[in-house]
Amino acid sequence: MKQLDGWLTFSHASKTINKNRNYFINRYRTNPEFFPENCLLEIDGIKFISEEGIKVVQSKIKKAVAHVNTANIFVGLQ
Repeated sequence: MKQLDGWLTFSHASKTINKNRNYFINRYRTNPEFFPENCLLEIDGIKFISEEGIKVVQSKIKKAVAHVNTANIFVGLQ
C-alpha cells in the first residue's frame, strides 16, 4: 500500500488528539460542513484526514461549542 504522509485515518487522528477512536467519524456524521473537501481523502471506504484538516476541524468545533454555550447563558436571563 502507498504511504500517505501527512494523512491519518479518522480513528488514528482521534487517538492522536486523545479522544475516543470514533470522535472524528461521529463529528463527520453530524456536521460534515466542518470538514473541508481538501482535507479529506477516501480510499476503499476508509476516510483519511490531513494533519492540517485536524486543526481546521478542531477550530470549527471549538467555535461552534463556544457559540452554543454563549447562547445558553442568555436563555436564563429572559
